[in-house]
Amino acid sequence: MNRVQRNQDIRIKILTITLLALACVNSHAEVAKPQVNKAQMEALHEGEIIVRSSMTTLNEKTQSLDYQLSAMHPKSCIKAFRKLGMYESYSEFIGFVKKSEFNPKKNQLYLLFDHQLLPFPISLAFKIPRIKNDGDYPFVFERGMLPGLSGVVYITSQNSSSGSKCLIQMAAKWQGKHTGVGALIFELFSKTLSKMGAEKLIRMSRI
Repeated sequence: MNRVQRNQDIRIKILTITLLALACVNSHAEVAKPQVNKAQMEALHEGEIIVRSSMTTLNEKTQSLDYQLSAMHPKSCIKAFRKLGMYESYSEFIGFVKKSEFNPKKNQLYLLFDHQLLPFPISLAFKIPRIKNDGDYPFVFERGMLPGLSGVVYITSQNSSSGSKCLIQMAAKWQGKHTGVGALIFELFSKTLSKMGAEKLIRMSRI
């Protein structure tokens, strides 16, 4: 290989890396932080969990998902995520999480779900850092259901008359191969299990 060919290969590799990096940035930028109005914020402080799950069947082969969750933890973010950040223990606290594994070196989380509301067991494998405090934490599904889904977990400290609380929000978007599950059924089990899981995690981490 001559010098000209080597230089061309180097330029192609640099261009490819740059385009991939921009694609990742853009995918996270498209996931907007969930907005809550005054009434919703009051409901969150009272313990309500707000979930929005909109699955659209675009055609026989393609579906898209727009998902948002907001919840208020009664403790400060640092205290809350001493337990909430222990992803590998989720199977001990949530009945429908049958398996939970986390590789802290690679920031890889694996979860296996099974519940009577689910049409079949669902596995999710995604990259997400271990959350410890306030901040924005991007994640992406690497395999399992909804591969390529990208999202962000938003953690924000909140001051209230009863002390410091933690606003936990999640937003995700996806478009890809049809899951084999109807849109309405997917919305039903994703909303119901999201609320159940969030309630149990908040309850166990209050102690």
